[in-house]
Amino acid sequence: MDFSTIDGYQSSKERLKSALVENRVAHAQLFVAQNPHSTLALALWYVNELLGHHDSFSRLVHPDVHFVFPINSSPLVKKDPLCGDFMELFRGTVLENPYLSLNQWYATASIEDKEALIKVDVVKELLKQLALKPVLGAYKVIVIWGAEQMNTEASNKLLKVLEEPPKNTLFLLLTHREEQLLATITSRCQRLSLPPESAEFIAEALIKKGIDPSKATDLASRADGSIGQALYLVSAESEDVQFERLFAEWVRAAFKVKGDASEVITLLNWAEKLSGLSKEGQKHFLNFAQGQIRSAMLLQYGAGELVRKTAFADNFSLTKFAPFVHEENLLDLTSLIEATLYNLSRNANTKILFADMALQMTKLIHQPPRQNSSS
Repeated sequence: MDFSTIDGYQSSKERLKSALVENRVAHAQLFVAQNPHSTLALALWYVNELLGHHDSFSRLVHPDVHFVFPINSSPLVKKDPLCGDFMELFRGTVLENPYLSLNQWYATASIEDKEALIKVDVVKELLKQLALKPVLGAYKVIVIWGAEQMNTEASNKLLKVLEEPPKNTLFLLLTHREEQLLATITSRCQRLSLPPESAEFIAEALIKKGIDPSKATDLASRADGSIGQALYLVSAESEDVQFERLFAEWVRAAFKVKGDASEVITLLNWAEKLSGLSKEGQKHFLNFAQGQIRSAMLLQYGAGELVRKTAFADNFSLTKFAPFVHEENLLDLTSLIEATLYNLSRNANTKILFADMALQMTKLIHQPPRQNSSS
């Protein structure tokens, strides 16, 4: 991939280019962004400039560039994982999407249900690489993505290296949670804060990529100042259609159970279908469902202008669902999904968890609203 084509970051790019031209490259730099989709893409652009657009870096196989990122055991590596064990997967994922967020990486690496960390063994492995001289250029470059995920032991090990850095070695620490880094580490880094992009700029970038202008404007307004976030929203829209169908199936079956007990089987089959999604997909659906319950509440209380979408896949209408979300069950509906999210994070049996959630919905949406007392 040609990383020089990465969009955005204009003021940051100018500052970094100026430092390169004037040979003022700090040995340790900290890229800080508000949005988790933002830091990696700029770092890839910067390293590409630093290495003079070397062909091997376009394939992420440059021998002088080393990536460190949060990991945990997974079906790929079941015990004592190191970043090198995931490198082939990381390389392919980043080449496909340089705006990758950590959550997307965790899902790709099948570690979204565990705490992904950068442990001291990873840093020790890195130090072995630092003992070697650069092969193709003047610098060895260490990119630490998700630097806030270093545990204490790893942070202290890295701190010693930053205090006495090897010659011709550049450390790039990338984070969107600067407050979680050791202050002693941040104090030894030259800090670069990545400002958010304007919605107009993001919309133009999306239009160049073939997105319909009206759709691009809508996505840009929800992108939190990040092109990466906007591109994620593009890919998430197809996922939303799947979630719309799941939500519609759940609500319709929950309504029918009152008049037809055999619909319980439909709900149990629905729960099994949901349990077949990835852990990240299950979380996304639950957050999606919680959002639709809030939207139904807004429609019910006359604030429909705040609702982005009411017509779903499979001819499901949020407007028709709205009267069944009211002050008597709103808190319980919200608590139901929050409790399910919590238990999901505790590795509960998903078939049982989602079956219980599906069945509880039948009771809650049939709960009548409070009757206004006559004066």
